[in-house]
Amino acid sequence: VIQREDGIRVYTYRWNDAGTDAELLDSAGERHFDVGGEPRVWHFPSRSECLTCHNEAAGRFLGWKTAQLDRGVTLGAVTGSQLDLWAKLGILGASPEPVAPYPKPDDATVSVAARARAVLDVNCATCHRPGGPPVTEHDLRYETTLAETGVCEKEPQEGSFGVAGEKLLVPGSPEQSILLLRMKTLGELRMPGGSHVVDEQAVGLVTDWIAGLPGCE
Repeated sequence: VIQREDGIRVYTYRWNDAGTDAELLDSAGERHFDVGGEPRVWHFPSRSECLTCHNEAAGRFLGWKTAQLDRGVTLGAVTGSQLDLWAKLGILGASPEPVAPYPKPDDATVSVAARARAVLDVNCATCHRPGGPPVTEHDLRYETTLAETGVCEKEPQEGSFGVAGEKLLVPGSPEQSILLLRMKTLGELRMPGGSHVVDEQAVGLVTDWIAGLPGCE
């Protein structure tokens, strides 16, 4: 993603087989790998695909959020805020305003609900937020209440798994919740888009969260 005076431009490059140069792609593509004996697919997005996630509502330039990075770390003999340490090292121009960090997915001292919502924010809220791509009317940002997300007990706008009683999210019923089913599958109905590997930890968290929901409030 490149910022220019007339707006942003997006480009996708792919290394050649010799690894000596990267070629500019005119359209989407895929490359297949073997990783530890398991097949893997790397998707090269087209320029229009790039703009789906690098949308204006998400700020165009995507990356780590302060809530993911603002946590305590130890660097050599120094312990403190990771962002403060980066500022002292010159990696950042200045420390951003502190925020409450997102919980780690494996932190059992934090509720499943908080961890699941953090997973949805990081993986889904780039598009699923106010002003996002026009096919979405949902808000999966971390701070949005469940009732205001627009997914609880809502009919799907696109895509169906053919499950009786399916909706975007059915409290207490992970097997009927399309939000979760999209995370568990590969192919056209998969979310997050462009991913070819199921995040089992994220799936487990969201499954437990939905199973424990008594309702949409």
